[in-house]
Amino acid sequence: MQARDAGLVRGIGTGGLAANLVNYTIGASVFVVPALAAGSAGAWAPVALIVAAVANAAITVCYAEAGARAATSGGQAGFTTRAFGPFAGFVAGAITYLANVLAAGAILPAASDALAALLPWFAGAAPRAGFLVGWAVLLVLVNARGVAPATRAVQVALVIKLLPLLLVLGLGPFLGDPARIAAPVLPLPPRFGETVLLAVFLFAGVHGSLIAGGEIRDPPRTVPRALALGLVVITTIYIGVQLIAQGVLGADLPASATPLADVPGRIGPGWRAAMLAGTLVAMLGWTLSDALSTPRLVFAFARDGWLPAGLGRLAASHVP
Repeated sequence: MQARDAGLVRGIGTGGLAANLVNYTIGASVFVVPALAAGSAGAWAPVALIVAAVANAAITVCYAEAGARAATSGGQAGFTTRAFGPFAGFVAGAITYLANVLAAGAILPAASDALAALLPWFAGAAPRAGFLVGWAVLLVLVNARGVAPATRAVQVALVIKLLPLLLVLGLGPFLGDPARIAAPVLPLPPRFGETVLLAVFLFAGVHGSLIAGGEIRDPPRTVPRALALGLVVITTIYIGVQLIAQGVLGADLPASATPLADVPGRIGPGWRAAMLAGTLVAMLGWTLSDALSTPRLVFAFARDGWLPAGLGRLAASHVP
């Protein structure tokens, strides 16, 4: 495990790792899931989120222990190799890589759709292609400078991404009516379990944040603290925006296609446009975390002999 990470700079601290986790987890889905959760679980939607948070906390504890003991490039691919052997580690890493690439392939076109919704002239094929290529080049340039600049970019993107969510949390109590938040009444709705399952996937992200494990500083301290901090932030935001959306939109929430945009939209159309821009930033912010993490799987596979050794070579400027 130590040999495969030789030469890497351990420049990711607690704040950087926590930011990567939150950025990896809170994507565009948070802007639409409150409506889906309310439609399937009704007044029980916040409870479903709490159940999902508890379930995800159990998963996070496992990742925290494994990541602290074997903080290596590839994340779960690395500590699966250590526990079960190289083939199991390769399978875990290959599936993770495929999932991340497919997710990026879905998120980037969706981001171009969001940009076209804000700027109608952008709807043509040429502007969209230019945007996709240009953003991919920017991701390469940011990460080519090293792990520290890439981590700072993730932190900046996270701050920008959180601004519209904090706007909802800040304005919601003044726009909403507590009477619209109905108290959960037994029995559980038939689709409560479906809502919990949806919310569990909503919390997924810890696996991606540890892929750059070979560059985490002081893993035994950093990994548990960062994952705990990240989970608290994520849970607070998810439950908070769900309650705000229910309090502001009430019975209209399940039918809303853009619930978090509709909350400040009660003030004026300009606020709604700002939230749509926040959705775009959330998508692009996810790709920053993905570009920081996923290439480390290729690096780890090259160091393990599964890919050409050249893919595991470090630039001279990145060797301490």
